[in-house]
Amino acid sequence: MSQRAILVAAALLLGASGSAQEQVAITLVLRDGTRLPLLSWGLGYEYVTWGKGSSAALAAPQERQIDEIYVGKKAFPAAGQLDFEYDEVKRARFVDTETRTVDVLQPVRFSVTEPGGKRHDFKRPEAPHKDRVAPDAGKDSLYQARSFFVSGQTLTGTRRRYCLFTYTSLSECSDDPAQQVARIEFP
Repeated sequence: MSQRAILVAAALLLGASGSAQEQVAITLVLRDGTRLPLLSWGLGYEYVTWGKGSSAALAAPQERQIDEIYVGKKAFPAAGQLDFEYDEVKRARFVDTETRTVDVLQPVRFSVTEPGGKRHDFKRPEAPHKDRVAPDAGKDSLYQARSFFVSGQTLTGTRRRYCLFTYTSLSECSDDPAQQVARIEFP
């Protein structure tokens, strides 16, 4: 069965009610080559806010579901295609009873290709602005974006969440190619 036929069948199973995101699947292309349709999908940011004089490391993580892609104050619609590039970065890992610095593949760049074909490349993109992700945080609150993620439901009904990009060393994406997103194809 073709991927298009699978997506059409999935949309029919959902019926005529619900939002567009619930009815139309996006396709994730993972680094191991797997193509995974996600229904009831959403993009989101994990972030923290904290008061002056306290530590960002101790702040409780919060999430905001969004329907756009943010780079600083710029917003791009969740349409077209989103590609991620990976490089080796140094991370501390517990190996053979001691902590060692090892190289792991992590997303370091991404590009947004609009439906018309215009491409925007971001090398170590700027974290989303506080007004985009945490508009309710007070003026005196400090803010830090931690990660950008996608979540949704597979055709078998399993809820999945994939880290797409991190903005701080306080969080990191999986180093397993079966969990690393290379591309998102939006409807």
